[in-house]
Amino acid sequence: MSADLIRLYPNPGAAVPLHGLYLHSDLREFAVAGPLVYTNFITSIDGRIALTKADGRHQVPRAIANSRDWRLFQELAALADVLITSGHHIRDIAQGKSQAGLPVSLEPAYQDLLAFRRERGLSPQPAIAIVSASLDISLPSLPSPTQRDVLILTGARSDAQRQRALSKAGYRLVTVGDGERVDGAQLVAALAELNYQVMYSIGGPQLCHTLLASGQLHRLYVTSAHRLLGGTAFDTLVWGPAFATPPNLELRSLYLDPTGLDGASQSFAQYAVHS
Repeated sequence: MSADLIRLYPNPGAAVPLHGLYLHSDLREFAVAGPLVYTNFITSIDGRIALTKADGRHQVPRAIANSRDWRLFQELAALADVLITSGHHIRDIAQGKSQAGLPVSLEPAYQDLLAFRRERGLSPQPAIAIVSASLDISLPSLPSPTQRDVLILTGARSDAQRQRALSKAGYRLVTVGDGERVDGAQLVAALAELNYQVMYSIGGPQLCHTLLASGQLHRLYVTSAHRLLGGTAFDTLVWGPAFATPPNLELRSLYLDPTGLDGASQSFAQYAVHS
């Protein structure tokens, strides 16, 4: 974990440590002017963020998943006021289908990230905002509302019986859409109203599309593993209808990790998103 990265942009050539690469970025400073929403993905060069397993579920391919990318995923979580995820992701965690639980990890390797939050007066863990149109979430699979703040964001026409069951169990439901589905702009506005300004989306490509379609994604972090995976299903960074006006990406930083993949390299890119 100690090998340095090579900065490619801006000011190429400098050696930079992996630890702290994103943790000491300007994300929280940018959020002073208003809500800041960001997400990240790891992808192969042929665009695979997941492959379909024999049981039909989608999973980050083992050929590209690695501890160095995971470190940066945890750093991004350590900066957040709230993690925005999906009901699907929560179900996957409960069934052991997800790569790991909800960050920030309590493992010894990430104690510095927990200390980072304490030193800045942040909550011990980011709040969790679960986006769900169906509210098909079993109560045992949900994070306990007594251990960290948990909100469930849904549309006005979602299942009323499930709404009542979740409310009775102590979860706060917030309506952020006029129909069954969630509206990205209402989602971000509702979280900002609750004083969550730095928002990290970890819910996958469909949630990413929802945020982009409403102009509510501001930063995109992409780890590109320099491998080709092939496969017949295609899981890309953004899932949903084609954008009428494609968002533009402005490259803000790019780093090469020469030996991060046990025989292959990878790169870490940060983009500002202009919708």
